[in-house]
Amino acid sequence: MCWDRNDRTFVYFHDPGNLHQVIDSSGFGPIDTWVGYPVQISHSPSAAVVPTMMPLVERAGPIPRAESTFAEPEVHVLFQSFWAENFGHALGDDIMPAFSLQSAFGLLTPDSVLMLPQNVGHPMCNPGELWQRARLLLNTLSTLISDHPITEIDIDAAYATTYHAGESNSTEYGIHCDESCRCFNKVPPPQAGRGADALRYVCFRNLLAGHSLLGLTGSPDGGLGLTAFSNYIIERAMRRWPSVEAASRPLAKQRLLIFEKTGRRRILNVQSLAEYLRGAFAVEVEVIRPGDLPLQDVIAKCISSSVILTPLGGISFNVAFARARSSVVFVTAWDAKHKAASGFERYIWEQVHRLTDFYYDVRLPEITVLPPGNVTHPSIADFRNHGSVTVDMARMGRIIVSALTSAEQELGIPAPSFSKHMNHIFRP
Repeated sequence: MCWDRNDRTFVYFHDPGNLHQVIDSSGFGPIDTWVGYPVQISHSPSAAVVPTMMPLVERAGPIPRAESTFAEPEVHVLFQSFWAENFGHALGDDIMPAFSLQSAFGLLTPDSVLMLPQNVGHPMCNPGELWQRARLLLNTLSTLISDHPITEIDIDAAYATTYHAGESNSTEYGIHCDESCRCFNKVPPPQAGRGADALRYVCFRNLLAGHSLLGLTGSPDGGLGLTAFSNYIIERAMRRWPSVEAASRPLAKQRLLIFEKTGRRRILNVQSLAEYLRGAFAVEVEVIRPGDLPLQDVIAKCISSSVILTPLGGISFNVAFARARSSVVFVTAWDAKHKAASGFERYIWEQVHRLTDFYYDVRLPEITVLPPGNVTHPSIADFRNHGSVTVDMARMGRIIVSALTSAEQELGIPAPSFSKHMNHIFRP
């Protein structure tokens, strides 16, 4: 398999004398051609969203060696990002499927490169804040499984279409993008012999593609995949960062970590809640904003905690870094259509058997719809997207009792590991 820099497509070269077999993930095959069986490289959340397909053609004959070079290292993973400005989707629908793909083919190695078929957040083409956030998250989270930076084919000199500058003393060499955001690599005139930047094809020894059904959003057993993924990235983090390795030692006492969300669906009284829980249970309680901290610090704080409390949504996926057998309390959202609490990702967390999950089911009087939602006549969507909660502290306290008790037993923390002196917590 090679990337054609001129035609901007992947090319599968095959020997006409040998029938190659292709078996697709839906069970069809073996088949003898890619035609009619496009490889889906993006997740499609609904039938209304057109998925991204891998640009791919077949050509008979061997790889043209005089026009090609091989990319390093041995393994490359091609995907189109789904919704990477959201932490949960970046982790669960972009990075985790790359881990799953490599695992499925026995090619799991940090010496691999994740590749995007088009740029994510190039300043000229995607100047918006969300695209820049997506690029930052992807490049940060890719370090969990890869030792190499993400490759963006459109703006990487090794894959961009080559354009030879007219003057050898030009100072404008490098990647340029036109008004249509078509990018090319402007290089000096070719010298005697041709370098890699003049070759048409960049070929791969192992190219993996097909994220569509492997992410948390697209897979009915996403939680099962998340368990293996979490174990892997935590072990890798322990080897990379001394602070994470130190935090992974057995816990001698309880520690409660609360994720503070500043956008929609947040806990409005988070600081008061933290102070209440400190006094109620005589345990260490820390409130953090995960997005404000370096990745290794977030992992270290998660893995050194016996209980994590989090709102739903993208922020909750930081519990992928939680210590195995610890407790996690999820604060749900209000479903105005069914007039009940709703756990968006509950179907995922109930399958993550490395954690013990608990749920604080919100009630309507606890919900405040904030701008930009309609605060006077909120719709179903306003409640879902812009409803924040003022947590009832005593009711949360009863849930935290169960979470602390479970963590004490599951993690082998010497008892008594927390105070039960506030008996009113246990009243109905």
